[in-house]
Amino acid sequence: MDAQSALGLALTRSGEAEEAVTLLRALQQQHPERSDLAQNLGAALMQKGDLDAAVATYRELTAREPRDALAFHNLGLALKQKDVLAEAEAALRRAAELGPTLPDPVYTLAVLLWQTNRPEEAAQACRDTIARAPDHAEAHYLLGTVLRQQGDTDGAIAEFRETIRIQPASAEAHLSLGQALRRKGEPEASATALAEAERLNRKKVDRQAATFAIDLGKRRLAPAISPAKTVEGALGGIGTSLLVGLIGGKFLLPALPQPETLLLSFVLSLLGQAGDLFESWIKRVFSVKDSGHLLPGHGGLLDRVDSLIFPVVFTTYYLRFLRL
Repeated sequence: MDAQSALGLALTRSGEAEEAVTLLRALQQQHPERSDLAQNLGAALMQKGDLDAAVATYRELTAREPRDALAFHNLGLALKQKDVLAEAEAALRRAAELGPTLPDPVYTLAVLLWQTNRPEEAAQACRDTIARAPDHAEAHYLLGTVLRQQGDTDGAIAEFRETIRIQPASAEAHLSLGQALRRKGEPEASATALAEAERLNRKKVDRQAATFAIDLGKRRLAPAISPAKTVEGALGGIGTSLLVGLIGGKFLLPALPQPETLLLSFVLSLLGQAGDLFESWIKRVFSVKDSGHLLPGHGGLLDRVDSLIFPVVFTTYYLRFLRL
């Protein structure tokens, strides 16, 4: 790959798909024999949302390079996004056959099989992916999800734990593990996993709120308590909470009505920010910068869990007295 082709790929990854397509098409006209340009052009077209052109590009490439596993994989991805699922499956199976050590075509196939309600085939594809790449966290997680649906709770727990071993910061894996442990009748282990999922989700929301505040924050939320917090950052945190709740609830808590999921996400976000401000207020009252010295550089242990103070209490009472 030369510098110009690499630039096209970099533009695609940075979201400048229109510019990438223009550059790569010009390069492809000069060098129509180069498969790397076609691969990068197809990726740019997919990023741009022009799936028809992406499919045409990958079809032409697979016709010219009939043993290129990556080309068939990308063709399968583009067809899958277009919902041309039978052809997508055929392309992905061909990619898996041509690249016997490549995990991604098999994992993409597993996702497609799961989405088309073929759990046994999806589980086998996940196992095939793991055989090719033992530390493929997404394959372990999807396999756990499939096994949980099939009633194999022990198998699901094992896969979710393996996912966490590979990706300790996966809130989704901790949440799924907690739910599976609760189904198995292990309340203490379930509570631990669910608390960790909440902590990781809270951290994700805080990170998004901080980014939003840095980019757009102008109005101070509570300058006497926490000068760095802004109204824009708080709104960004609420918006992220709603988005996480909407997506997470759809896949992980399908039995929970969507309006209830959104309401809970909104309330928990407000309570999390209230806990953060409450802890800052306590430090102001006692005129201290940090709540402790157990975690140097982090403001103390309480600074890491302050946004859980009120949400944990609310969730406990909500589940015990209102939901259950």
